[in-house]
Amino acid sequence: MLASRSRDGELVARWVQRFGLAVVRGSSSRGGAGRCARWPPRCGPARTWRWCPTGRAGPAERLQPGVVALAALTGAPVVPFGFSARPARRLHSWDRFMVPLPFARAAIVFGAAAQVPRGADRETVRADLERTLREVTATADRLVGA
Repeated sequence: MLASRSRDGELVARWVQRFGLAVVRGSSSRGGAGRCARWPPRCGPARTWRWCPTGRAGPAERLQPGVVALAALTGAPVVPFGFSARPARRLHSWDRFMVPLPFARAAIVFGAAAQVPRGADRETVRADLERTLREVTATADRLVGA
């Protein structure tokens, strides 16, 4: 998974590492582009890459174009998912990052996998994935009563 070098990225990295996932730290301004450039040769049917979809400074709920570009380049599908928890604390960051409190009820909702053909209109794909991310997050919110 590619996670930013920010404080929020550190929280995400620690969380996914608990599930045995490898994390590559970087962002558009801190070495992420170089790391992504090395991924395609290593990305194949036996590999799955995870990516936090928003940029380092937002705007919130806006899918950044790198997700779509990497999917088109590698042929790897994009699987959007939403997460919610209650009770949870929201950080005072641009994205209002959610930190579940102890004994919280949590839900993860997955959307359908999306293939991004190399010749696809990337802005249309980005908008469709962004809409799906909002939908699965809203569903996760409803499941936990948030």
